[in-house]
Amino acid sequence: MPEGLSPGERTFTLEQDAKRTEFGWHAVATVRDDAGKSRRVQVSFDDCERLLARDKVVSYALFSEFEPDREMRYLQQGVCARARLTRPDRCERTGLTGTMLSVRAWCMDRIEARDGKGSALLAAVLLGDRLRLEEGGLYDDMKAVGMAHMVAVSGAHLSVVSAFVMMVLKRIGMPKRAVVCVIMGFFAAYALFTGMSIPVLRAALMSSVLIGAVWGGRRGSPLAALSVCVCLLLAANPYNAFSLSFLLSVGSTLGIILFTGLFETWLGKALGGRFPTVCNTVALTMAANLVIFPVVASVFARLPLLSPVANLIAAPVFSVLLIGGLAALALCAAAPPLGSLALAVCAGAADLFCSIMHALAQVPYASLFSSWSAGASTAVSVALMALIWRVWPNPRAKTVRRALCAAAAALLVFLLVAPHMAGDEIVMLDVGQGDAFLIRSQGRTLLVDTGNQETMLSQALARHGANRLDALLVSHHDDDHYGSLSVLKSALAGGKVYVARETFTTEDRNNDLLLEAAEQTVGADDVRGLSFGDVLQVGRFTCTVVWPHAFCDKGGNADSLCLRVEYDGDGDGSCDFTALFTGDAEADQISAMVEEGTVGDIDVLKEGHHGSRAGMTPELASALQPEVVLISVGADNDYGHPAPETVETLEAAGAQVFRTDENGDVSCRFRANTLEVRAMR
Repeated sequence: MPEGLSPGERTFTLEQDAKRTEFGWHAVATVRDDAGKSRRVQVSFDDCERLLARDKVVSYALFSEFEPDREMRYLQQGVCARARLTRPDRCERTGLTGTMLSVRAWCMDRIEARDGKGSALLAAVLLGDRLRLEEGGLYDDMKAVGMAHMVAVSGAHLSVVSAFVMMVLKRIGMPKRAVVCVIMGFFAAYALFTGMSIPVLRAALMSSVLIGAVWGGRRGSPLAALSVCVCLLLAANPYNAFSLSFLLSVGSTLGIILFTGLFETWLGKALGGRFPTVCNTVALTMAANLVIFPVVASVFARLPLLSPVANLIAAPVFSVLLIGGLAALALCAAAPPLGSLALAVCAGAADLFCSIMHALAQVPYASLFSSWSAGASTAVSVALMALIWRVWPNPRAKTVRRALCAAAAALLVFLLVAPHMAGDEIVMLDVGQGDAFLIRSQGRTLLVDTGNQETMLSQALARHGANRLDALLVSHHDDDHYGSLSVLKSALAGGKVYVARETFTTEDRNNDLLLEAAEQTVGADDVRGLSFGDVLQVGRFTCTVVWPHAFCDKGGNADSLCLRVEYDGDGDGSCDFTALFTGDAEADQISAMVEEGTVGDIDVLKEGHHGSRAGMTPELASALQPEVVLISVGADNDYGHPAPETVETLEAAGAQVFRTDENGDVSCRFRANTLEVRAMR
């Protein structure tokens, strides 16, 4: 039990909207400890009414410490413990804060009454309500095309709404000083109305400083206002220094202040002064991303190439949805039938916009995977900023055009030529406690399983230049084999996802979740079933399904799709090397394959079920006689994988064992007469 937090009834103030997971509701909240000191804790509770940021609840609570591997991450946020609440009772919403919360909750109800991506987008854009953001893969689409900022209420939202309010106030003839007072009050109310997100707080403070400076007769400076804002937010909560959203918000704003004008000038010169709206939108996108490039490249491990295009499409839509949606909500209160119609129109427009973003997310190379470390990406970002300052302010139009053409040509060479230079190989990717394997030859690439750590998968694919996949095969429905499907939308554009054929007909929630994820990634028409004996050709590799004959485990471990992979390096029709992929199948299933004669002596074995105790026997190791064994396993995992006896059995049979927790990525490179194994470490 954490010191000073004994069990008992306490009052909690939520700092964020409660988020729903399969394990209940979660949120960060503040509570007074035994000595009356305010502490931040992670609260969890079972189903109850929706709780929002700034809501107060009274509940009996049991406190506990975090696991050692998670403790540092929470401490960086100032969260000292977790609290399990029993039947939390929300306090009555009173005062101005309570009124705003009630209005926000009422608006949420109006929007949630409608289904679909459009209403989920409206909830995020208008109210900062991200509860349904994953609906239909909406958030994955937005991240893939660099539009995640649109669904997180930010300074852009505040500037659009405040500009509209200011215009209305001026139109009705309100005095200048009164306008300033009303706008500053509006900033505070809007921040509360949208969930008190850091970007909105930053924008509200920054705008207030600028308006205050103008009101006081001083010249407004965006850079000075940003500096004051950062100092105030850090003084109010020093743990903001470790907040990713704070870093992204401040960094993108700094880039916009410093570089938007310059980029707009350069683009205008390159385009001969034409298309000013295009120049402005692209310049804003480039400027915002320049400073935060190290974070995007190292933390998210993806670089959205279509971000300028998506932002160009979104620019006019964003303001219409924001102002139109808020107006529709106001109309719902004044004239419900008319307001409901207006909200339906906004939701329809939002649905159309979501469809466009979904189509862009499935464009080949819409986003590239990145394996850049924070240090390397920071060095590149700083070097780019220094170079930009060096050629400031105005290179010749011909120079700009040549630079853009050279960058585009280099990118095309990297994307189209590099995959054909990879050679023939099987690569075990380090994705933690999960499976992910590349099989590629002659420019064709098959990914077998994805793991469930999206960033690790993205970084691993980037290390091997695999930004384009022809197909994905998911061995079975466990999350650690398909949980990162969502990051593969653009990589699998035009490709297929293969699952065991009986996955479509076996009634099981896990099968349904797998199929739903696959359909959101490539579309229902490109999710295909494989049965025993089916063959996939990947360049010089022939992949044959050797298990299962039929489901006996509702698509679980024993029903894993297993592949015998044969390599014909010289094209003479005979097999030079053989590999076996087993998913989470264990010794009983693999022994059955051996007895059937579909699997015999092999060269490379993907050990089943991460090297579990049930995955291998001395008799089976003797029958397979693998030279190389690949075990995909997370460091210090809770399952004890791989089992020491399994590793000992394989080594006793003469195999060389490689494991991702010790060796990282492992590449098996094939030629007609040789097999070369290279480990990352």
